[in-house]
Amino acid sequence: MGLRPCVAYAQPVPISRSDSVALVAQSTEEILQFITLWRTAWMDTEAARRRIELPTSDSAPRSRGYADEIVWERILRGHCHANNRDEAFAANAPAHILDGAWHDARLTNGTAAAICPWWSPKFYPIRADEDSALDSGVNPILRSNVADARRKLIDNLRMVSARIPSDSVVQRQLVRFLIDADSLDAALNAARSCPARHAWCAELSGLVYYRSGEFRLADSAFRAAAALRTTEAVCANSSMRFLLAPTERGQFDRLSCAAQLDFESRVWWLATPLFASPGNERQLEQRAREIVFTFHTDVALDERFDMRWPYVASMRQLVLRYGWPSYFGWLGKGNGDVHGGYLAVKASGMRAPYVSPEYRRDRLELLPGSQLFRSPFTSTLDEWRVQRADERGDNWWPREHFRSRELQGNLDRLQFVTLRRQDSVILAIAAAREEGANVFAHADSAVGYLFSTAAPTTVRSLASGPPSDGVVRLHGSMDEQPSLISVELMVPTTNRVRRIGFRNRFGISPPDPLGRLPIGGLDMSAPVFVTAGFVVRPSAENDWMGEMLPSTDFSPSRSKVGIVWESYGITARDTTTIALAVGRSDGGSVLQRLGRIAGMNVDARGSLSMSWTETDAPPSIAGAGNIPVQVRAVSLDFRDLLPGEYVVQISMRRQDGSEVHARRIFRVLK
Repeated sequence: MGLRPCVAYAQPVPISRSDSVALVAQSTEEILQFITLWRTAWMDTEAARRRIELPTSDSAPRSRGYADEIVWERILRGHCHANNRDEAFAANAPAHILDGAWHDARLTNGTAAAICPWWSPKFYPIRADEDSALDSGVNPILRSNVADARRKLIDNLRMVSARIPSDSVVQRQLVRFLIDADSLDAALNAARSCPARHAWCAELSGLVYYRSGEFRLADSAFRAAAALRTTEAVCANSSMRFLLAPTERGQFDRLSCAAQLDFESRVWWLATPLFASPGNERQLEQRAREIVFTFHTDVALDERFDMRWPYVASMRQLVLRYGWPSYFGWLGKGNGDVHGGYLAVKASGMRAPYVSPEYRRDRLELLPGSQLFRSPFTSTLDEWRVQRADERGDNWWPREHFRSRELQGNLDRLQFVTLRRQDSVILAIAAAREEGANVFAHADSAVGYLFSTAAPTTVRSLASGPPSDGVVRLHGSMDEQPSLISVELMVPTTNRVRRIGFRNRFGISPPDPLGRLPIGGLDMSAPVFVTAGFVVRPSAENDWMGEMLPSTDFSPSRSKVGIVWESYGITARDTTTIALAVGRSDGGSVLQRLGRIAGMNVDARGSLSMSWTETDAPPSIAGAGNIPVQVRAVSLDFRDLLPGEYVVQISMRRQDGSEVHARRIFRVLK
C-alpha cells in the first residue's frame, strides 16, 4: 500500500489536568465496552465452530475420530498447568510441561496456570491469521457489528487524542484500533500527530510502517525511538531474554547493559532474513511484538484475558517469543467452568477463558544457535538452512519463530570457489533452488545477490545480476578477513509490488592474494564442476564462471560434467605432472562393473585415477598479475558410478618437486 502524507489536526484546545484524567478514564471505559463486545462475538463464533469441520484434503483422515483428536488436543492445551504431573490426565499432556528439563520453560505466571501453544492441525489448517487480521477470529456475519462499534470507538479516541496528544495510552489505543480496522494510512497519521519528543511516538510510526511492509521506514522510525531513550532504558525495554533458552537467560541477565546491546546486535545481524531487503524483518518483528504487547496491557482486559500483573506474565512470554497466535481454540463455557473449579480446588491461578493458542505452520526459525553465534565464519551451508519451525515434529518446543513476508526458503543447490589474483581474491558462486521447485511468475525480473559481511555494521554487496535458466551465477572481489557469505535470490510476486526471497549462507576464510605468494611458490584452486564440453579460452579471464553448475549432486540423467581449476605459479618453461583421482568417501568401490571408464584406471580399492604430463603450460589468463594463472579443464563421465558420495582430487607436481593438491566432494544420486 502507499501511505499518504500526514493529515494535520486542528490546534488542540487547552485542557486542565482534571479534565484530562476524566477523558482518559472515559476512553478506557469505552475501550473495555468494545472489548467486551468483541469477546462476545468471538465466543459466539467459537460456539458455532464447536462441531469441528472435518478436513477436505484427499490425504487427510476423514473419520470422526480425527476431529475428536483435535478436540482432545485442544482440551490438553487449554488445561495447561503443572498440576497435570500428579494426575492420570497427564499421560497425554503437552510434552514441555511433563518433561522436568523443560519445567521452567513453560509459559507460566508462577502459579499452576500456564499457556501451552502448539501448531495448527496438519489437516485442519487455520484459514486466517489473527496476527495480521484480528477480526479473522470472528464469524464474518458478526464482523459488521464489530466494525461499526470499532469505528465509533476510533472517532471518540480521535477527539480525545486531539485534546491530550501527549497521553501515551490514548495515542497507542487509537493506533491499535486503526490497525485492527486495517486503516493503516489513518494509523500513520495518528502516530505522526503525537509529540515527536516521545520515543513511543516514533515506535508507533515504526509499527505502522512495518505492518505496511515499508521495512526501511520502519527501521528508521525504530532507530529514532531508540535514540530518544537512554542506553539503560533501551536495555530495560529489550525483549531479547525471552528469545533465549531458559539456561541462557541467566547468563544474559548478568551481562552489563553495554554487553547486552553488543549481544543483541550480533544476534540480529546473524538473524537477518535477507541482506537484499532494506531493514531487518526479524528484528522489526520483535520491535512490533513489544508494542503490540503494550497495546494489550494499557487496559485491564484485552479481547480474551485479564492483562494485569501477575496474570499477564505468561502471555508476555507467548507474545514476545512467538508473536500473536494465529488462532485461539476455545471449547466453551462449560468446559471452562469445570477447569476453573479444578484450579480453584488446587488453589491455582484462574484465567478464563481457557484457550489453545495455535500458530500456522509456515513459520521460520532464524535466530542463530550457539555454534553459529560463536563461529559464523566457519559455518557450513547446512547450518544456515532455512527451517520451518515445525519441521522437527508436532511436539511443541520452546523456541522462537516468526512468519516472514519475504524469506520463503532456501537456495538448496550451491557451489562456490575462491580464486586468487595479484591484489585480491575472487569469490565465484552458482546457486539455484531445488530441482522441481515452483517456477514463479515474473521470474524474468528476478535478481540474484552476493553479499559478504564480517560484522554487524558491515554488509558489502559483491555482485548482483539476473539468473540464467534459474541459476544465479555471480562473482566479485571479497575482503581478506574471514566473512559470512550470503547468496540471495529475490523474485517479484504476481503484482510486482512485493518481492519474495530465497537464500543460502556459509562462512569463509579467503586465501591471501597472489601478491603474497612466495617467489617460486605453487598453488591451485579447488576443482569446480561446470557444464560438459566446456573449452578453456585463455583470452577470456572469467568465462568459465558462467558455466558453473549450481550443485555437486548429480542425478543419473547427467552422466558427464566438466571439471575446471586454476593453477598459480606454473610458468611456460615448467614441466608439470597432473593426476586426477575419483574415490568413494567411504573407501568403497566406485563402479557398477569392473573395467576402465573414460580412460581412467581402476585400482585395487576400486578408485579411478588418471595422470598426464605437461611440457608446455597453457597461456596465463589476462589480467592476473605477475604470477602466472592458468585454467585447465577435463571431462568426467560417471554413468557407471554407483550412487554415493565421492571425492575428486587433483594433484599438480612441478619438475622441482613442488606439489599441490585440491579436492571437492560430490554425490551421485540414485
